[in-house]
Amino acid sequence: MVRIYLSRHGQTLQNKLELERKLTRTALEHPSCFELTDLGRQQARRLGDYLFNMLGPTARPIFVTSTMKRTVDTAEIVAQQLGTYLNGSNHWKFPNVREQVPREYMQLHYGHDPRYKEYIASCKTANEIASHVEESLATAARNSRATDIIAILHKSINSVYLRAREVSIPSYYGADNCGLFINNGGEFSSYIENMSMVEDLKKIESMRSTRCLV
Repeated sequence: MVRIYLSRHGQTLQNKLELERKLTRTALEHPSCFELTDLGRQQARRLGDYLFNMLGPTARPIFVTSTMKRTVDTAEIVAQQLGTYLNGSNHWKFPNVREQVPREYMQLHYGHDPRYKEYIASCKTANEIASHVEESLATAARNSRATDIIAILHKSINSVYLRAREVSIPSYYGADNCGLFINNGGEFSSYIENMSMVEDLKKIESMRSTRCLV
């Protein structure tokens, strides 16, 4: 039985600027906009701590990420917290699960603007995105002996995939959220609200007495 742990990458500077309503086109053109912030790295460490507590010190999971640096950087920190590191045998990078917005969303919000016509036509549908995620996870599971797969992807990808599987998603998922969805052999039946927003980090820290964060 394969267990899947699905999370978003840690906060990036882009995410931070969006929350502060300070994101500009100039900022988006700078590579540092997509680097993890201090909070993003803290989120990744706490995610690793939580998984360490859940999986134990001998666990050697498979990591699934997109090819984008923010997912890989988050996975590297999580791996370190688990006492391992990313390498060619335990890390699967899939370009088709990069950050992307489904065509239906773009059509709804920008379909009236002719400037977006070609871009909208190039976007994948929600079903196509969900299928790519499913195929990526299945490929990693099929080609490894690991019983645990830690998938660190993107807000839009995770949301589309989970909705396609009729999983209830908290309304605030994506605000600045690195929460963890758990699939224990078939269905995503658990959601752990951890490593998400600053207020939650403070609450978790005040309650923490062991490596168990929740």
